[in-house]
Amino acid sequence: VLALLWGVERRTGPLWIALAASLKAVPVLLAIVYAGRGEWRRAALSAGLTVMLVAPAFLFDLAGYSTAAGPRQESLAGVSPFLFVPVAAAAIAASWLLARTRFAWLAGGLAMLLSLPRYLDYQIGFLLVGLARRSRSPR
Repeated sequence: VLALLWGVERRTGPLWIALAASLKAVPVLLAIVYAGRGEWRRAALSAGLTVMLVAPAFLFDLAGYSTAAGPRQESLAGVSPFLFVPVAAAAIAASWLLARTRFAWLAGGLAMLLSLPRYLDYQIGFLLVGLARRSRSPR
């Protein structure tokens, strides 16, 4: 989260998004802010770098990789997929629509949080990316 907070508005923003997304997939949703601003090259670079960083994992046997939810990992997906999918889609759409406002990165952080299939307490930190607004971002 700190790398995103520090780097998302910099020239190297797509790299920071890709590095974060290689550890946990949802930060790639921040590329929607770039796309919503019409910064298609930065959005594509974020996605492409993420694929390059994640692809080598598929060279290894992932059969033992657990996707089971542990204790105290609740989310909207655990309550109902019929609730989770529309809420996540609405959050992603809001991040696209708010991309040219001062709330762009906050909307992107909220989209990350609401798109998680399970929550851990520390993931509320994704909202800190909303503080990444710099003087050069749109108002």
